[in-house]
Amino acid sequence: MRKILVLGKLPPPYFGPAVATKTILDSSLKYRYQLLHVDTRINSTIATMGAFKSSKIRNLFRVYSNFYKILKKEKPDLMLLPNAQTTTGFIKDSIFVILAAFFPIKILLQLRGSNWLNWFNNCSYITRVYIKKITALCSGVIVLGEKLRYLFKDFFQDDQIFVVPNGGNYTFKIDKKGNKDIHILFFANLIESKGIIDFVDSFNDLRNLNETIIGLMVGTWHNSEIKEIIEETINKNNLPIKTYPAASGEIKNKFFEEAHIFVFPPRAPEGHPSFF
Repeated sequence: MRKILVLGKLPPPYFGPAVATKTILDSSLKYRYQLLHVDTRINSTIATMGAFKSSKIRNLFRVYSNFYKILKKEKPDLMLLPNAQTTTGFIKDSIFVILAAFFPIKILLQLRGSNWLNWFNNCSYITRVYIKKITALCSGVIVLGEKLRYLFKDFFQDDQIFVVPNGGNYTFKIDKKGNKDIHILFFANLIESKGIIDFVDSFNDLRNLNETIIGLMVGTWHNSEIKEIIEETINKNNLPIKTYPAASGEIKNKFFEEAHIFVFPPRAPEGHPSFF
């Protein structure tokens, strides 16, 4: 059985890339291949992402060490590496590519967003050269839709760009007959870039249109400042919005089963959001 080494963060904390990695590891691929995994998580919470901590440096070197040991012991046939779309993230991930290049292993990148080209074009000349050198060590890239192929036309040949649609197979037990209220669901991390402020502000108008509307916000707060702003807005205007912590599995499915409308108004670039 061929071995595939999957790199990526796992929840918690819950956010798109971590959920996407878990989806791959739990998929039917595990029956066709031997799936190996290196957890690249160095943050324990969303709030610490982007913040410098000495413990994160130690965690990163621990991840590199674990990665090298698995390469040497298991000798996988293929490595799947999610594309970072920031300079710091790409440099950290490039170490995996450099180490893997010393082994007879194919390296496949996976883009889980849409900001790759914007980021690349805004990088310095030296950084762009480095990015091209690293991607040249890879065998190809996965994108989540046909319309995203163009992002890599200057990095890979057409037959090296693979389209794997995002999503999964799910069964929902939808029954809203006894529910007189209209549930509008916001399911994402509770941060400004995901549109949480816009979601809350919209209820001032929605409430006047229909008194039976109830908003459900499910996710993790990014920082106390945003949380304070949102809670103050809700309380000051007496908005019919309930807040719940991040959910997964059956609890997560239940929120979607009982919701009438799902809303996701991101302010930042999104590729194909992964909700399941």
